[in-house]
Amino acid sequence: MNLEIEKSEQYALVRVANESIDHEDSQILQTKLLELLDSEDVTNVILDTNAIVHADESVLGAITFAHKRFAERGDILVVTGARPSLKQIIETAQIENLEMLPTIAEGVDLVFMHEIEKQLRSEGGEEF
Repeated sequence: MNLEIEKSEQYALVRVANESIDHEDSQILQTKLLELLDSEDVTNVILDTNAIVHADESVLGAITFAHKRFAERGDILVVTGARPSLKQIIETAQIENLEMLPTIAEGVDLVFMHEIEKQLRSEGGEEF
């Protein structure tokens, strides 16, 4: 599996460079996402799936598991660039509060909004 990872202060951008994702690739993806989760310098992840043309349903397990783990600690996993076949797999699963956006730029905007809301909640204790 070919993954490119770029880290910034607010998020890590994980670009999947494979056109096809199978069960073995999904396990590698899940492991890498969990490594990022355990990293002290990563709070949110933008998973760019634009290169994926074919994926089996095993990718759903990797995304779901990582999404739940990030959510448990108050952070987010955003999926960007999903092509119709992958988008259908993810939407069919109806993963609660998983954000899927067309572009990385929109994912970055969402991460920044999420971080602002977290900061405001911690300062004022109000729910948004």
